[in-house]
Amino acid sequence: MTIHKMKLSEPYYNLVKTNKKTVEIRVYDEKRKQLSVGDKILFTKTDGSGEFRRTIKKLSVSKNFETALKRSTLRKAMPNLCKIMQKKWCIINLFLNRYKKIIKLSDNFIII
Repeated sequence: MTIHKMKLSEPYYNLVKTNKKTVEIRVYDEKRKQLSVGDKILFTKTDGSGEFRRTIKKLSVSKNFETALKRSTLRKAMPNLCKIMQKKWCIINLFLNRYKKIIKLSDNFIII
């Protein structure tokens, strides 16, 4: 068993910590290729104010973000989507614009 470190920003930090968000989708880079079922992830808040651990129960690699999101189900990956939808998708657009460079860098994503 290995312990891996990953950072989360709000609101995702709290959603994962409270088990409302049970799926994490990340770019399948060298760091994520080291993950195995049974390993632990030490999630830390991006500002360093908190941390907690989760055990990896399942791993799945997808060719792109859209496929990863469909495989994991939207509710498990983005449980706060209803609130986002009420704000006319402005947060989704902000997310896509922020991560556009990362998404273009890799064709593969991992569902944790």
